Amino acid sequence: MSVVLRAYYDGSGKADDPGCPFMTLGGWIGADDAIADFERRWKLVLKQYGHDYVHMREAFHSKGSFAGRKREEFRAFTNALFNDCVSKIEWEYRDRFVGTCCTVNLADYRRAAEGFPELTKRKKAEALCVDYVVHTALRLLPEDLSAPYGKTGVVRLRFDRTEPFRHTIQRAWDRWRTQGVFPFIASIDTGNAREDILLQAADVLAWATSRAYREGYDGHARLFMGICRIQHQYYDYDRIVARLKKLLDDDRDTAA
Repeated sequence: MSVVLRAYYDGSGKADDPGCPFMTLGGWIGADDAIADFERRWKLVLKQYGHDYVHMREAFHSKGSFAGRKREEFRAFTNALFNDCVSKIEWEYRDRFVGTCCTVNLADYRRAAEGFPELTKRKKAEALCVDYVVHTALRLLPEDLSAPYGKTGVVRLRFDRTEPFRHTIQRAWDRWRTQGVFPFIASIDTGNAREDILLQAADVLAWATSRAYREGYDGHARLFMGICRIQHQYYDYDRIVARLKKLLDDDRDTAA
């Protein structure tokens, strides 16, 4: 039977918002049994604290179902999500359930775009994030040295329906789905984070990561950044420029 991994992604921050310092795309990748166990544990924590879903912006600012809740309860709630769900699933399933995120320093991206005008055409900030988290999912596929690229199985991608990131990978997949690594992507779709547990968890990860860079590693951010075994990439000015130069070199090699 072919291995199927499922990857769920949600973002924090908008590239076209001049007041937004960081943009992060976070996600969780796992096999069906690990995801089912994760969902079960997550629902138990929600039920324990009297919530139908979690959205971190609402939770942190005491809005929506979190209206009137004290900060101490928010901390206890996030602690429970980590201790009773994320930590146990990561430990039990090891490399079969993995968190990943990518953060772009938007001020550095805009500065790089001024010095290298081709940047915004060759690689949008959203695309930097998508490239990293999707390739993380593909790297988790089992090895098969007899197969193309030494991998076997497929990944099914799901993005929160309100996020622009999906369009980046969707356009490329529609055009080249039979070429390169794209055949390893079986599907790309969207979901509703209010109903999809893994998208809620992706929102928590993206929020905590951006907050960690914006305000320093407070207790909530450390739960999902400092303690969890997250595969993470941070794009500052130097990394953005280096990535662009590599892409341009690759283009020249292809054209030669």
